[in-house]
Amino acid sequence: MAPAHAASGRPVVVYPNSGEGWDGARRDWSGSATLSTRRGAGLGGRRSRLVGGCCRVTPAQIGELARLLRGAEGASSVR
Repeated sequence: MAPAHAASGRPVVVYPNSGEGWDGARRDWSGSATLSTRRGAGLGGRRSRLVGGCCRVTPAQIGELARLLRGAEGASSVR
């Protein structure tokens, strides 16, 4: 599969969730958190323009993901 930026020619937004599932019947989260910031850093590479997090991703994890994206690609424009 081609990276998102290669397939679209557009900047990439990296916005992972924790990996847990929402159980609507119980109205609660289920499963284990499986977010790996190292794995997430491979999502967009140097083409990432926005870094965020969805459900149950902490500000510290978002910061780590942004640091990894910057470091992996040298002079990245991740903000």
